[in-house]
Amino acid sequence: AENAIETKVAVSSLLETIWSEAKELSGDKQHLITLYTDEKLMLMGIEAELRSLFSNIIFNAVKYTPAKGSITIEWYLE
Repeated sequence: AENAIETKVAVSSLLETIWSEAKELSGDKQHLITLYTDEKLMLMGIEAELRSLFSNIIFNAVKYTPAKGSITIEWYLE
């Protein structure tokens, strides 16, 4: 939304939800989907927009990774 306000987003928590959804989406393809996050690492942004961004990338990984393939999701400061 145009009037959405930037806030401190707990990306780790957001990714945990998307990770869970990705495992459901994988279903019969039985991907190994692992998640590594730094729970203390936040991001300023619009949570709904970040959710859309991350879920799009992760769900595409599920869609295009061959069955029983491995998908790793990482959120950390480098």
